[in-house]
Amino acid sequence: MHEIVHIAFGLFLLKVFQNPLIVFPVAFLSHFLLDIVPHYKRKNRTKKSLIVEISIDVLISTTFLLFYFAYAKNLPSVSIILATCFFAALPDFFLLLNWLWGIKIFKSFFLDFHTKIQHEYSWAWIVEIGFFICLLFFLF
Repeated sequence: MHEIVHIAFGLFLLKVFQNPLIVFPVAFLSHFLLDIVPHYKRKNRTKKSLIVEISIDVLISTTFLLFYFAYAKNLPSVSIILATCFFAALPDFFLLLNWLWGIKIFKSFFLDFHTKIQHEYSWAWIVEIGFFICLLFFLF
């Protein structure tokens, strides 16, 4: 799943629970739950195209966060919001280290388990966009 969806869901969890001690681990675990849902993957990705795709995702996610800061109401502190986003996206950081540079951290859990639960399809962008739009209604 793209990071913007993980981040938006993390922010949704923050809105629901409002307690960082609960939100941080739940946002981290929610990442795996979301990756079970069918989501988009382009076929025949090269390392270069993966870097481009990730860069675009980071740019879109950053833009989304700026809109969130500008338009959402009753926000907690910026550090809590950013930490929630960090924990919601953290598992993909470990996959990225492995895919791009062969660095294997927490191999049995983060790589093996995380890779096995992925359900990636070329048509599943519809699922990601639909879920993201639903999250927007809850966040704003």
